[in-house]
Amino acid sequence: MMRGTIQNKRVEISQEDAQQYLKLGKVAHVATVDEEGFPYVIPFVFVYEGEDKLYLHI
Repeated sequence: MMRGTIQNKRVEISQEDAQQYLKLGKVAHVATVDEEGFPYVIPFVFVYEGEDKLYLHI
């Protein structure tokens, strides 16, 4: 399952929907926040081959 939060509401999608989403995408944006609250976002090119095979190019 993929989980996220939208406006303080928990959102969850099915495994099938998550796999379909990954098949359509090419870039994932991974974000963190530092100690002072500033965001840091890194784009990753990825290839999803199905099931449990996800490759990130970093």
